[in-house]
Amino acid sequence: MTKPDLSLLDEDQLRAATAPRGPVCILAGAGTGKTRTITYRIANLVDQGFVSPQRVLAVTFTARAAGEMRDRLRTMGVAGVQAQTFHAAARRQLKYFWPQVAGDLPWQLLDNKFPLVARAVRSVGLDNSKDMIRDVLAEIEWAKSALVSAEDYESVIATTDRSAPADPAKVAEAFRRYEQSKATPDMMHLDFDDLLMHIAGAIENVPAIAETFREQYRTFVVDEYQDVTPLQQRVLNAWLGERDDLTVVGDANQTIYSFNGASPDYLLNFSRNIHGPHCSWRRRPRGLWRWDVPVDSCWQEQPTRGEPMFIGDIALSDYRVLQRGDTVNLVMFVQGQFFGVQRVVVKKKTTAKLTVGVPDSDAPRDNRTYRLDAGYANCADEVDAPWHRPEDVLLVPPGEQLDSWLAEHAPGK
Repeated sequence: MTKPDLSLLDEDQLRAATAPRGPVCILAGAGTGKTRTITYRIANLVDQGFVSPQRVLAVTFTARAAGEMRDRLRTMGVAGVQAQTFHAAARRQLKYFWPQVAGDLPWQLLDNKFPLVARAVRSVGLDNSKDMIRDVLAEIEWAKSALVSAEDYESVIATTDRSAPADPAKVAEAFRRYEQSKATPDMMHLDFDDLLMHIAGAIENVPAIAETFREQYRTFVVDEYQDVTPLQQRVLNAWLGERDDLTVVGDANQTIYSFNGASPDYLLNFSRNIHGPHCSWRRRPRGLWRWDVPVDSCWQEQPTRGEPMFIGDIALSDYRVLQRGDTVNLVMFVQGQFFGVQRVVVKKKTTAKLTVGVPDSDAPRDNRTYRLDAGYANCADEVDAPWHRPEDVLLVPPGEQLDSWLAEHAPGK
């Protein structure tokens, strides 16, 4: 293969593309070069000998995006990477493993569910209109994507804010009858959600299938991770097993499949759910990148913009009241190593004084601890403030030269 030309990447794309093998989360908005970055990451992992192209499975949400990724990798001389949608990957795998699951019983893809759902809707006495049939069909798709069975549907609706398109008991019964109608003594009809359910179940429950699959695929990449559903996440977990060689990229603000059960929680909680050391980058469309490394289980879910975001208690050895408009730097460290700087502009009052946080009045004046709360600050260029343990974040007072201040106050100094 042709060696990837990493000089074509900017500094922050390079950091993400060349991060060590293992769990990596890239938070990136539209127009930030995320597809470029993950294709270079795949090419670099192959070039460095960490994985062969045939051992990489890259998942996107549209066939067009998958084709674009394959074309980019092929142009870079990286042929053999499987870049597919979740459903296309599951369909291919299920074709291969089906005899070990169901023996000689054949299956066929059900690409038009409407007639079967219509029959189920009529049989339970619901309105036979096209709108009702479409609504029940969409509800069944949501339930399966959310891992809600027909048996559990009523109780889930009763305990959540979701509204059923009709009497929940009748919707649940239509759901149940639709599922039953797909199975005959001579044939199994599987809809697109069934593809995911069956491949996840096969890998989870048949050790020989799990061993064969995991021997084939070692490295995984998921684009648009904010749109993953619980069912798709179950498939991804089955693919991974106990391994952690996973790169995900997404933007929590661009979730577009929430109607079908998708949630940005998997993206925001990535470092909680995937164990081991993590690398994480954030980039916004204006071109300002923030990159950091979550530590242990202390990476916290980012709340809704505008809510107070508690970062930690920061000790300032050189006390100074911060004025409105002051610019300070939040400097991030991981295990004593410098990892990045976030510039913050002071915006609001917290008490009678203009400060970033509320001082601990019991502490000596020259060693007060400040509860630094991002609800009292607005980050430059609309980039959210980072979350870290107190010992991983230092606040550089305004007016201080960053290099000289760090030389005196950085961990280990």
